Amino acid sequence: MYSPSVLARFVLAALVLAAAPVAAQAEPICDEAPGDRAVRARLTEVRAAIAAHEPDMRHWWSAFLMVHGVLGGVQLTLFVSAPDDGPRADFGMQALSSFLGMATLLISTPPLLGAGGTLDAMPEDDEEDRLVKLASAEGLLRRSADAVSFVRGPLSSLLTTGYGEAASLVLLLAFGRPSASILLAAGSALLGQGRLLLHPWGIRDAWRDYRRRHPDAGCDWSVRPPPALAWSFTPFGAGLGFQLRF
Repeated sequence: MYSPSVLARFVLAALVLAAAPVAAQAEPICDEAPGDRAVRARLTEVRAAIAAHEPDMRHWWSAFLMVHGVLGGVQLTLFVSAPDDGPRADFGMQALSSFLGMATLLISTPPLLGAGGTLDAMPEDDEEDRLVKLASAEGLLRRSADAVSFVRGPLSSLLTTGYGEAASLVLLLAFGRPSASILLAAGSALLGQGRLLLHPWGIRDAWRDYRRRHPDAGCDWSVRPPPALAWSFTPFGAGLGFQLRF
């Protein structure tokens, strides 16, 4: 039997491994804002990457949203029409599991969805507008890549399996339905892990390639640095005055 300290170490190691993909990202090198020609070219790169990968993400999200919704609807219908409490409990927990899976998709919508329309709506009439738009475009690209890394990481896999297993345990312990709980646990794990494995990852690779070409990607050039504190003595009447600028 493992001691509590050993189990705590295992949990800590799992959390470190889950956070590793995010923590390992390098900070951008923000030396000098790119020229307007470079900004235009980089906007074209980001827009092309989003246009290439947004449809795959939309198809994945829509397909699994529909799968969870259809399964939940069928199971809810069977729950209502079940002849006694045993099958009613089985179908009720199955419907709850399906609707929970649907809720996770609705709550954590991928940042890539709608990113193209968001960028198209932003103005780029002058150089400052284009710098602001570049910062937003690169931010969308980075957040989309981070979302893919999280979905395909170990923590997401554990959470996805966990809510299905929790529903099956309720079915087993509260309603005494061992066969149905095993089927629910297996089905939830299969559907959940399949959803994660089929999650499109192309935008993450696009962001990595973009970062290799542009080490300063992610810098917010639209934000001007705060002015430095300066002081001086100036003539004031018959004496001197102290002037502070900030």
